[in-house]
Amino acid sequence: MLSSFKAVQQPDEVRGVPQVPSDVDDYNTEIKMNLRGQFFTITRDDLMALPESILLCLFPNGVFVDINGNVITNLTEDDVVYVNFSPECFQYICQVFDAAVHDLQVSEQNGNHQQVYDINDPGILNDKPSIIVLREDLDYYCIPPVAGLDATSMRKIKLFVGEQLVGNKRIFDGLGYEPGKQLKAAEQHLLDMLCSSGFKIDGEWGHRSLEPGKTVVFSLALVRLLTESPETPADESPSLRPISSVSSLSSQPEKRKSRLSTLAQAVSRSGSRARKEKNSIATKLLLFWRKPARKCWWSDTVLDLDISSLNIRDTQGRPLGQSTIKIHIRRVWTLELLVVGIHDTIKDEFFERHNKYPLIKLNDFYFGAHGLLLNLLLISQAYFWGFKKNDNQKVSIACKLGLTAVLFYAIGYSFIIHNSKGALYWVDLLTSLGLVKILMSVCKNIPQVLYNYNRKSTHGWPIQMVWLDFAGSLFSFAQLALDAYIAGDIRAIFNNLPKLLLSMEVALADFVFFVQHYLLYYQRDVAQYGPFKPLASYGSAIQEDEVFLAEHQHDHDHSRDIDCRFSPVNKDELQRLLP
Repeated sequence: MLSSFKAVQQPDEVRGVPQVPSDVDDYNTEIKMNLRGQFFTITRDDLMALPESILLCLFPNGVFVDINGNVITNLTEDDVVYVNFSPECFQYICQVFDAAVHDLQVSEQNGNHQQVYDINDPGILNDKPSIIVLREDLDYYCIPPVAGLDATSMRKIKLFVGEQLVGNKRIFDGLGYEPGKQLKAAEQHLLDMLCSSGFKIDGEWGHRSLEPGKTVVFSLALVRLLTESPETPADESPSLRPISSVSSLSSQPEKRKSRLSTLAQAVSRSGSRARKEKNSIATKLLLFWRKPARKCWWSDTVLDLDISSLNIRDTQGRPLGQSTIKIHIRRVWTLELLVVGIHDTIKDEFFERHNKYPLIKLNDFYFGAHGLLLNLLLISQAYFWGFKKNDNQKVSIACKLGLTAVLFYAIGYSFIIHNSKGALYWVDLLTSLGLVKILMSVCKNIPQVLYNYNRKSTHGWPIQMVWLDFAGSLFSFAQLALDAYIAGDIRAIFNNLPKLLLSMEVALADFVFFVQHYLLYYQRDVAQYGPFKPLASYGSAIQEDEVFLAEHQHDHDHSRDIDCRFSPVNKDELQRLLP
């Protein structure tokens, strides 16, 4: 739990960080950061408590860097992390989160919280302070007011236009808010959701500034989530109108909606159906917890500005005064929900050890989940569906002992970590189980290699499955390499060591299978069984499998005849199959 959320600003001449007492946990180790010349110190725990969308702004490459842009691989308390981020915005972030942490401490002292939460439990929003994070990245492109302006003059105009855009701090002006006029459906749903969750229709950005050296305006609003349903009826909500632009006026088919627009529409519909239910919209905002959603759109506008103070002259040498400047604007809104006091323990432990986040994606979870479900289905078919089985289809004693050992290891190590009070890390358990998964894959592939070798044949073996397996291993490796490239550190490919080793092991095993199938035993199988023919239908595939099972119903992968319930039809074939 956070003890305090404050980044201490230091004078520019201060170069050191006070030494942390030895009895302080590693998560309270202080990190010194230089934000555009201003020094801050923040604990590692507080830094990890920031939402994803803000951490991406602070560390776009996912690593700590020094003054020369070099990656800090082993961060110490004497290192200074250089961050290209607005110090005023960082101070604003710390103030908002410090207030939320203070409220959390008061609530926990009063005992108004529970220990364990489900990710979809609405009670989280009642017991823990929640903050809605809305970020806007505004890129603008200026059209020269007159022809023939040089680069220096255009640079002055861009800076002047940026200052005008920064001065407009109203949040919903970006959506085209004008009282009494209607917005498009997607923008209307988004505004209704935000206003029902804590935003005000005339609210302003908590921080808005022009990025140095860029035509980019960065804006951030941190709003505490309302835990009570708004009392304003639906028909009293303001009507809004989107900004008119060339792209919006053109007749085009409806574009694919962003995830932010889709979720906002779902939240708005849910709020309309359950207007009387407490926390209906706030509960739906859990969809944005740890999952930032983005919405991007273009617009154009015309500004009438007096640029006489810029001392810009046209090609005729006449000074420019009141001018009409057309600008094209690209806005990207990022919305995220943060529940203060609940952490991603595994992710934080990995960052604490490697100074970077693990290259774990949602598809990795889907891959494991689909494998578990399919294997449970296959096991149920083997034991409960009444299908015929060969005489040697039985789980070996070694396999039973191995699975039992892994189960006891996982349970025992989990109990030890739970009682270690932070001395041991959960990430170590997950990494070790990943290595066990690799060992299981090896134990799965080696018997198949030996079985093919003993038979001197791969006839009847579905080589298509091997090709799919091989392609999956290549895709896994490619994803790791691409994520490491995007992170700007190719060494990050080794952060997810189990996934890397598993993809390499599977690719190597499949390569051995390819050699057996296409080189070693191909001609022998063709001579004995005839040329390989493409399967015409699923029925023909089933028929071929039946023929293969009839031919090999007594194939042995063991040397004890007592394990066989039937006598082999062909003893010479049996001797050939045995080692």
